[in-house]
Amino acid sequence: MIRRKVTLLLPLFRPAHLVVVIFCQVFFLAVTHAQAPPGQITFKDHWAAYQDEEVVNVEESLTRLIGKTRFPEDLEVILAEARKKCTGDSCTHRLTHLSAGRLVQLGEVEMAGSMYYVLFDMASTSGLTVFQGKALLGLGELAKERGEHSLAQSLTDSALMIYRNTNDSANIIYTLVEQAQQLRDDGKPDSALGVLDRALHFRANEMSHEMTTAVSSAYSTQGRLHRSAGRYEEAYESYRQALDLAMLVDHETQIAVVTNNLGNIAHTQGLYDQALQYYYQSLEIKERLGNRRSAALAHHNIGAVKYDLEDYPSAMESFGLSNAIAEELSYEFLQAYNALRIGNCHRAQTAHSEALQSHLKAKKLATPLQQKKLVLEINQAIGQDLISLERHQEAYVILQDALASSIELSLKPEQAAILINLAELYADLYDQSDGDKSAKTENVPVSLAEIEAQLQQAYAMSKEQGNVENQLLALKTMRSFYKRYDNPRAQSQALEDYAILRDSMYRSERTQAITEWETKYKTAEQDKEILSLELQSQKESSQKRLWRWLTIATLIFFGLLVYLGNQLQRQRINKQRASEREQFRSQLSRDLHDEVGSTLTGLAMQSELLNDFSSEKDKAATENLAKMSRQAMQSMRDTVWAIDSRKDNTSDLIDRMRDFTAESDNLSHQSISLRSKLKEHRKIHPKTRQNVYLVYKEAITNALKHSGGSEIKAIIKDEGAMLHLTIQDNGKPDPQQIKTSGLGLQSMRQRAEECGGSFEYKMDGGFKISASFLVNP
Repeated sequence: MIRRKVTLLLPLFRPAHLVVVIFCQVFFLAVTHAQAPPGQITFKDHWAAYQDEEVVNVEESLTRLIGKTRFPEDLEVILAEARKKCTGDSCTHRLTHLSAGRLVQLGEVEMAGSMYYVLFDMASTSGLTVFQGKALLGLGELAKERGEHSLAQSLTDSALMIYRNTNDSANIIYTLVEQAQQLRDDGKPDSALGVLDRALHFRANEMSHEMTTAVSSAYSTQGRLHRSAGRYEEAYESYRQALDLAMLVDHETQIAVVTNNLGNIAHTQGLYDQALQYYYQSLEIKERLGNRRSAALAHHNIGAVKYDLEDYPSAMESFGLSNAIAEELSYEFLQAYNALRIGNCHRAQTAHSEALQSHLKAKKLATPLQQKKLVLEINQAIGQDLISLERHQEAYVILQDALASSIELSLKPEQAAILINLAELYADLYDQSDGDKSAKTENVPVSLAEIEAQLQQAYAMSKEQGNVENQLLALKTMRSFYKRYDNPRAQSQALEDYAILRDSMYRSERTQAITEWETKYKTAEQDKEILSLELQSQKESSQKRLWRWLTIATLIFFGLLVYLGNQLQRQRINKQRASEREQFRSQLSRDLHDEVGSTLTGLAMQSELLNDFSSEKDKAATENLAKMSRQAMQSMRDTVWAIDSRKDNTSDLIDRMRDFTAESDNLSHQSISLRSKLKEHRKIHPKTRQNVYLVYKEAITNALKHSGGSEIKAIIKDEGAMLHLTIQDNGKPDPQQIKTSGLGLQSMRQRAEECGGSFEYKMDGGFKISASFLVNP
């Protein structure tokens, strides 16, 4: 009978055939599936590990895999495995339910609805009514998100009927929590609290994992209701119990929900640092679990705190992050809220035109969703924008519409705030009515009496509701109004009421303490003495705290001065030492070039001249002497270049390498080419510069001697903090010869490793050397 009732309720969810559902999923995946970023462990990696393991508990293993999925087709793979290996319908039903919930987290709401309905059909066939109820609850939550409240309520009632018949306490609690949330959304908080009280009556002394999670959810919802009513202590207590239970069973999703709610309390109470701490903690869990919808909400909450801290650019950045996810998931309700908040940020920065555009965008998104309260809030914001832009007639029309909506929805705080906005609008119109102060502009009342009555009505409503924020706003507007129109007595009274009310906000705790003392002590003398002692104690305590903090602040200040002074002194010394080293290197390179270089040049010339006059017997010795002299001159040039501090950049390194390439190319029948992809004039450590050049020189020299090929190609490039050098020839190397000949491979390896790099060679179509070096080791 229940199945027949649900079939009538769910024309939108039931697919024609299961094949249609699978086809839609596969088609969606073919379009949207993307590769994981490099280095990220993908589902395929987890799946491969699962197949390699000797799986004992299939259900537990596949449950873990569902939590690691990022794409719907991965869920199809898991469910196919479940149908093959699970023993019993309970396993496949549970994994199907978890997969549907995962689709909701991934933002695939339509696919989740289809899977919930498939679960309902499967459970009806197998007779596992517990999963019938879970499918109905899932469909009810989706219906509630679409604004179909009557359908959501019917689905929840059907689930509750199933669980009551089976006496399933944990799922009865879950269902009652869902009912309470629906009542809260319908504006019936007292009825919702009554439902939660019934839910908590099912709590057992020794609770299972499932029961513990259900009770945690009930406490969390109870906390939200207390918070909405301004009962923050009760809300905090409910949330703490919810968090303790969630942590007891390590239920990360529930922990994220509760920490987010604790952030809401801290935010409402103005504890912004604490609120941000809770919100970021919740966001970290949601992102780790891949719950993107909830992550988008967390970014929105963080933006709301930053807005209250008046950090508007940062707030807009957080709202933008939230909106990017919401757009990707087609989460239109959150898109509308983000547009509203971004518009408020623009208005706070006096960018009224941009604010109006953003608020109109929010209204366009919110109107089809039939979210009347959200549309009301947006209309109020648009009215304020229009007043700032002096488009008074348009502002009047939209604020009147917002006022009518607030009356229809019985939202008295919003009604009072709109009345205050209208009074401000009337005052502007009154000033524009040049001479005829009782005139009406386009049927808009602008007389002083009407404006004053409007403000008095808003103040009375706020006072009746106990809404201090609106009371303060009304009194502030009344004070400006009386000042504007020369009524000093009324202005003084409004100012006095404003000061008393504002002061009472900070003295409520003191008032409560005094009341307790009055109950304890009967006479006025005792009350006076106790109050005096309390004031004196607070004064002394405040003075002690002040001196303590001043002392700490002074010590910190002077400590920072000393630290910063030491840092500056150390920087100056390091800079001076670096400059002295640079000067020493430059001087040393000049001295070597001028003194030792000239001596070697003379020696080479003398040895060549001696060779001309030597006998045939001595020619070999003199030629060898001339050759050694030229090699010494070349080594000296390399040393001078390496020491010279003016050459510590990549451009000088490439110039030096090209000079050597040109000299070697002229002396050889082989073709040598060098290609550079280095950033020009990049600072490079002297040791790296020298070792790169010497490795290049050694490799080219060896290739010329031993490769037997016709060409040598070299390329040097930088990748971040590393330089990469590759040299390859097209010869035919003999591996035996490479192992035994003095090619200097070990020397090149040591030079690369000295600079924090690596070295390798291989023989593939020639001989290839690859070396890497840290630019600044």
